[in-house]
Amino acid sequence: MLGYDRRGHCPMFDGRGCSIYERRPRACRVYDCRVFAATGLMVGDERPVIARRAASFGFDLSGPNDRAELAAVRAAAGFLVDHAAAFPAGFVPENPTQQAVVALKVYDVFLVATNGPRTGDGAAADPESTAALVAATVAACARFETGDPAP
Repeated sequence: MLGYDRRGHCPMFDGRGCSIYERRPRACRVYDCRVFAATGLMVGDERPVIARRAASFGFDLSGPNDRAELAAVRAAAGFLVDHAAAFPAGFVPENPTQQAVVALKVYDVFLVATNGPRTGDGAAADPESTAALVAATVAACARFETGDPAP
């Protein structure tokens, strides 16, 4: 795991780009900071370069379902963070990157749920619907992990 320097840069950043790009670690090969833009989660002040980069992304929402899917991803992320205590211990990671990954795994629950009673911030409108969304989210994550199709 590579750390960051005092400016939030990877220690392999030489001012022009990655100095070890051809030999970069696997984490760098698979990391995609667009997850922050997609989920609406913030990377945090400790990584200003990533935060600026994530804030610069936009999405082509010209497809028929694109807006609904983006709204569902953001609703999933918001619900995970806002209702973390309602989930089983350890289900919602503290790290925003990992929270974003979970939101991407379970957004289909919120694609369906966006037609139900909601508050303005994507949280469930009442405790009963919160419990139902928690259960559906946990089940969706388990299906994702095992490769099972959605019910």
